[in-house]
Amino acid sequence: MTLSAIRLLAPQQSAQSIEHFCQTRTDLLTPFSAAALEFVETLSRQLLREPAFKAHPEMIALGYWLRKANISRLAEQAAVPSSVISHAVRLPRGLVFHVAPSNVDTIFIYSLVISLLMGNKNLVRLSSKSSAQQQLILQVLNQALTALPDNPISQSLLVVTYPHDDGISRTLSGWCDARMLWGGDQTVGYFSSLPVRPTAVDIKFANKYSLALLSAEAVLAADDAEFTKLVRAFVSDTYLFAQQACSSPRSVCWLGDDNIVNLATAKFWPAVNSAVSQYPHGLIAADFMQKLVFVAEHAIGYQSELSPVDSDLTLTVLNTALLGLIDTRDHCGRGTFLQAAVSQLSELNAVLHRGVQTLTYFGISAVELQQWLQAGVPGLDRLVPVGQGLDFDYIWDGVDLFSSLSRLVTIR
Repeated sequence: MTLSAIRLLAPQQSAQSIEHFCQTRTDLLTPFSAAALEFVETLSRQLLREPAFKAHPEMIALGYWLRKANISRLAEQAAVPSSVISHAVRLPRGLVFHVAPSNVDTIFIYSLVISLLMGNKNLVRLSSKSSAQQQLILQVLNQALTALPDNPISQSLLVVTYPHDDGISRTLSGWCDARMLWGGDQTVGYFSSLPVRPTAVDIKFANKYSLALLSAEAVLAADDAEFTKLVRAFVSDTYLFAQQACSSPRSVCWLGDDNIVNLATAKFWPAVNSAVSQYPHGLIAADFMQKLVFVAEHAIGYQSELSPVDSDLTLTVLNTALLGLIDTRDHCGRGTFLQAAVSQLSELNAVLHRGVQTLTYFGISAVELQQWLQAGVPGLDRLVPVGQGLDFDYIWDGVDLFSSLSRLVTIR
């Protein structure tokens, strides 16, 4: 086995060998160390002032998430509970091996920052399938590291890439104390099959499916300003990563009786189509071909029908039965929405399962949603207002990342 196929992406001038980096634990930092906070603040400044990022809204969102005020809020939420603070100390886990997804370029930064804040050393493997966003992130990462030559974070972070190699992946997995596995079921399943230390933990983020829940009555009652805000928020949730992000809605469930739903959809979808035409959706010819194939297959499987939306295929809406609303098999995304209606929230329980992650909602009160959840719902990890589907938080897929990427040492 050789590690020579590994290519270092950041820090660019690191003199550490991969083996030495992965096997040394004497240089771990304390959670929320001054060094980590300084690095995160520098990274945020670099992101927000880099002109090239203005073309990528997800990068701006990342820069704001990294701001000092938000990190301070996270530090408060990650604090050891007052009930145990007198006899417990939070410490890092050790080496965290991050396997980043190829479909959402910014996601690895969020989990990396949380792990750095917990004091861990971090080895990040990026996909060899590069993108403009990935290159920009690496550029800013290296700029931040260069700006802080004496900051110990430069000794706690390696970002690498390498072609698919069982030997390399097995060796790196064997050295780590935790793995952050992002990607499709196949990728997560593959890395999960590679052995780790008996004390190591796996945090897995495999295929997930998300949907939007809209109150038909609320959509019809919205004034012009509120309706325009809703439409823009919906487009941002869904078109930013061509619906490839696990938290991007791929289905829309309407709450209301048939007559009201028909009126609401007739108002909503033309407005979405108009907004998308002014949005840098980035769809190409191959995307439209995938949509045509998916539409045909879904129509055969569920007798779904195309909704008559005057669109150039940047927006495709399929009317389907409730049982066809959540079809995780090969949903093509790219502005394709399955659509169904329910008269009450509990009807959704028939199709929800643990593979459903985010529900973005509009026009339904938090109290009503909480009562629905407390009665027992088979699925869902998070419920957020429309427009916040892509907002990252330290609790993701129901997992508290601060707790998972650290350990509590108790004193009695």
